[in-house]
Amino acid sequence: MKRKITHLLILAAALTGAACGEQTAPSQTGGRAEAIVAELHDPASKKVLVVSHRGDWRNWPENSIDAIESVIAMGVDVMEMDLKLTKDSVLVLCH
Repeated sequence: MKRKITHLLILAAALTGAACGEQTAPSQTGGRAEAIVAELHDPASKKVLVVSHRGDWRNWPENSIDAIESVIAMGVDVMEMDLKLTKDSVLVLCH
């Protein structure tokens, strides 16, 4: 289940990055999300990635859709969020 959630988040990041026209160069076989993951796993990388914690919490409620959309518009590379799966298999965002 965690693997499916990770793939879902990578897909969402790739789609939002493509929609916003971000500057991070995609890899030859993947999109923006795969390029970011590759940078994270490359110990020799000199690239600085911008990470947001709980979205744009200064202008919107933490972890709200508006807070998430705001950091996407800002060009943030990664947004940290906590996803939980309820007993009845509902995925919820909480922190």
